[in-house]
Amino acid sequence: MQKENLQMANDEIILMNDEITAQKDMLEQKNKSITDSIVYAQRIQQAVCPLPDFLRNFNFDYFLFFQPKEIVSGDFYWFYHEDDTIFAVAADCTGHGVPGAFMSMLGNSLLNKIISERKIFETSKILDILRDEVKKALHQEDLRSERKDGMDMSLLKINTKTLMLDFAAANNNAYIVRHYSKDEKALAEKDMDTKDMIKEVSDGYLRLKVLVADMMPIGVYIRDYIFFKSQQIQLRPGDAIYMTSDGYIDQFGGTHGSKFMSKNFKRMLLEINPLSMPEQHDKVVDTHKAWIGGDKYPQIDDIIVFGLKVL
Repeated sequence: MQKENLQMANDEIILMNDEITAQKDMLEQKNKSITDSIVYAQRIQQAVCPLPDFLRNFNFDYFLFFQPKEIVSGDFYWFYHEDDTIFAVAADCTGHGVPGAFMSMLGNSLLNKIISERKIFETSKILDILRDEVKKALHQEDLRSERKDGMDMSLLKINTKTLMLDFAAANNNAYIVRHYSKDEKALAEKDMDTKDMIKEVSDGYLRLKVLVADMMPIGVYIRDYIFFKSQQIQLRPGDAIYMTSDGYIDQFGGTHGSKFMSKNFKRMLLEINPLSMPEQHDKVVDTHKAWIGGDKYPQIDDIIVFGLKVL
């Protein structure tokens, strides 16, 4: 009798193991199917956000560091050109992964509608309309809405003949680094803001100017009755403009597990500015890798760093 009971117990264990194995195989298959779908979505996301190689036809060079936290990204970049006008966007949508990617596709589609179809080229007006369109698409009637999704964004427009820069932004600063000769020290230091930085180099000075964004998002917000503002700056050959999402700046790492912070980011831009754009890209990537210490600190958010240089 005891032998029969042992056999029955063994049979039950074998049956349970078979069931567990079957469930494990089924979960693995489902996970593979989900992952395959997300990887395919990544290819679609990359297809609708092509690299802006056309910039080199207008005497600009660029680099782009784009690293999603997951397979698909809530950060997105967008570029467009028509006649003598080029546009560049770096945007950070609410969330990351699949939810963020849906928001990024919405943002991409709306920019195409506003700029390339409706031909609205005034940067501040573009953001005003984009905010209205996002609120409409997400049914954000007022602040009591449960849908608080939106995006932060830097938007620049450059006239390729006059090199006039027009900039507007929602919660997302940008940066200009300009070289001054030794004879231009007074000019380099003129109208310095507390957010700006200056660095002496062998042949003069590098001045970093912060293009300060309006502190409100694209989406429902307590101040969304206020219009976005634009800034105009006359560029000159050698100038470099940098746009980023907050994923790079907010990343934890270093010796004490602290955030990278904007001060270190600005110092990095001054340090890498004399390099070629491919070399700048590599330095941005290497600095990030060194900060997170390999796998010591996981990436917390999607990352975009975009650099554009006037040749």
